[in-house]
Amino acid sequence: MVRYLLGELSAEERENIEQQYFQNDTLFQELLHVESDLVYDYVNGELSPEQRTKFESQILSTAQGRRKVESSRALLDSMSENAAEVSEVEKIPWWQSFGFHRWMQPGAWQSATVILLLVIGGGWLGVENIRLRSQLGTLTTSVQQNEQEVRRLQVQVATAQHQREQEETAWSSSIVKLNEELQRARADREQAEEVARDKESQLRQSLRQSPSERESATAIATYILPFNSIRGTSEQTEPLTLSEEHKAVRFQIDLGRTAFRAFHVSLQTVDGSEIWKAVKEARRTRTGNSITVNLPATVFTQQHYILVLTPSGANSQAESFAEYSFRVVRKD
Repeated sequence: MVRYLLGELSAEERENIEQQYFQNDTLFQELLHVESDLVYDYVNGELSPEQRTKFESQILSTAQGRRKVESSRALLDSMSENAAEVSEVEKIPWWQSFGFHRWMQPGAWQSATVILLLVIGGGWLGVENIRLRSQLGTLTTSVQQNEQEVRRLQVQVATAQHQREQEETAWSSSIVKLNEELQRARADREQAEEVARDKESQLRQSLRQSPSERESATAIATYILPFNSIRGTSEQTEPLTLSEEHKAVRFQIDLGRTAFRAFHVSLQTVDGSEIWKAVKEARRTRTGNSITVNLPATVFTQQHYILVLTPSGANSQAESFAEYSFRVVRKD
C-alpha cells in the first residue's frame, strides 16, 4: 500500500489494488490508515529523501493531500506546545497548569476552532469518500450484473426463436408429407375399389355367359397398369404371363385426373422399335380417366416392352404423358 501511495507500482498493479478497495471497505480503511502514517512520517521528517520526493509528487500534488498534511502539521505543533507547557508545569501556579491562560490569549480560540474544523472536515471527507466509493462499487457491480442478465436474455430469445423456426419447418414438412400420403392412400383405395368393381362386373358377366363364351373370355389376359404420378418410366414388378390358352391381352391403364381426351398409344421394345400403335379415347371413371387397349397375344414374345402414352394432337417431339415398362413371360 505504501508503494501504491508513493506511485511506485505499475499501472496493472495499481488497477488491481483499486478494484480490491472499491469492493472491500475494510481494505479501504486500512489504506487510509497507511496514508495517515505516511503523512505523519512526512511531517516529522522520518521519510527517506527518495520517499519524501515521491510523497510530495503524489500526495502533495492534490488539494486533499495538502489539507491532510497541513492538518497533521497543525496537530503536531499543538501537541509540541502542550508538551513544552507540561515541562514547565512546576514553574507556574497550579491554576495555570491547565493552560487556561493560553486560551485566554487573543487569537487562541480562533486557532483552536480552525484546527477543530480541519480535523472534523477531514474526517467527514474521509467518511464521505468511503461512502461514495462504496456506492460506486455497488453501482458498478449492479451495472455488470444487469449487462450479463441482458446478454443471457438475448441468448435465450435467439435460441427460442431458432427452435421455433425449426419446429415450424418440421411441422410444415410433416403436414406436406401427410397430405401426400393421404392423397396416395385415397388414390390407391379408389383404384382398388375400381379394380374390385371391374372384377365383380366381369364375374357377373361370366356367370351370365354360355360355356363357349366363358372359354372365350378366359382366353383374354388382363394386365392392369396403375396411375403413375411421377414423370418417367414406371417399371412394373409383376410380369405379364401368357400361355397358349391366351388369345388376346387387355391393358387397363389408369390415367388419374387429366384434361386430355385421347392419347397416342405405342408399344415398343427396349431398343426403341415400335411394334404397335393406335389412338385411344379416354373414358371417365370414378377415380379419373382410364384407357383400355386390346392386343393379340401373338404380338408378344418373352422380353421387356414399354407402353408409351402421348396426348393426342401433340407433335412428335412432345413429352410423353406416361410410360410403363413390363416383362412378358411365355408359358407356351
